[in-house]
Amino acid sequence: MNYLVCPDDGEQLKVVPGHRDGEAGLVVRCPRCTTVFRFAKGNLTPIADPDGR
Repeated sequence: MNYLVCPDDGEQLKVVPGHRDGEAGLVVRCPRCTTVFRFAKGNLTPIADPDGR
């Protein structure tokens, strides 16, 4: 099974429930460093935390 990992620390990213951005990408969070990313079109892009953490 494939899964996304944080480019900063290699931790497996977790999907943030209830959040999809305008480009229909998944919103994922690193449980270790708490950085939030959008995964769309095969790319991870750091974004502002949709939950304001």
